[in-house]
Amino acid sequence: MTAFGTLATAQSSSSKKRERRMQGNNIATWLWVCLVIFTLRVLGQFLVYKFDIQALPPFEAWYSGAISYKFLLLWQLFIMSAMGLFAYRISKNLVVPRYRLGVVLRAVGTLYFCIMFVRLLISLFGLSNDIWFSRPIPSFFHLILASYLFLVGRYHLIKSEPQRG
Repeated sequence: MTAFGTLATAQSSSSKKRERRMQGNNIATWLWVCLVIFTLRVLGQFLVYKFDIQALPPFEAWYSGAISYKFLLLWQLFIMSAMGLFAYRISKNLVVPRYRLGVVLRAVGTLYFCIMFVRLLISLFGLSNDIWFSRPIPSFFHLILASYLFLVGRYHLIKSEPQRG
């Protein structure tokens, strides 16, 4: 191999690392955006529950009733904490990328997104009287959570080399 070939290979490897770093930074930004959107949803629902804010949709529109609101709120706070922790760790490159985990998270995120998208369509077009299908706000925000999972999976895939063998 010539000196030029070695230099070109080194530059190519360096540019691939730079590209992966930039893609990882973009994903971290989108993870924060998902967290902010989800936090606004939780805050909006809480404000309607506690103070009956008329400028926001009624409480029933935010809530499918599958579990009690107090338990839902605790669960949402846990989810927001986990989202914040992962977004922070990814932003600071503190996550050890794992290719297989990326494959699983991307697949789960995609499946979750597709199911919630169908639920949203059923909700928007009034194709079911079932309460789970008749509330578009929860469905929309499940799309945000699904996107978050997909993005974390994408981060793992971008930052790791595929395992061969």
